[in-house]
Amino acid sequence: MVTTTFDKNAQIKIALPTASNTAAPVDEDKLELLIDSQGRYYVNGREVLNNQPETLFQAMSQTLESMGNSTPPLVISADASVNYQAVVTAMDIAGRLGLTNFSIATSQSERKPQE
Repeated sequence: MVTTTFDKNAQIKIALPTASNTAAPVDEDKLELLIDSQGRYYVNGREVLNNQPETLFQAMSQTLESMGNSTPPLVISADASVNYQAVVTAMDIAGRLGLTNFSIATSQSERKPQE
């Protein structure tokens, strides 16, 4: 098996990078890919067995098959301290799977009042 069960009661803690623009609304039927600060991948809340690209490919492919939607939007949430290569790898795999509609989650930065 490529993925392991993720305990729904525990939360994966990541610190999202900030952006000044507001996020666009996201479709309910989406594929979520989370990358924690240690570079571990989670596909729709399930931890991927390891961080090898082919393992992530298999996990995402299996999740897409189970969703019954071949090209749902992909939301990548990566910890701000994660190695950039982990995000690039995820984007490359998304492209290999034919996913072209994806976004990268950020947290909203606080705006400074204009003087």
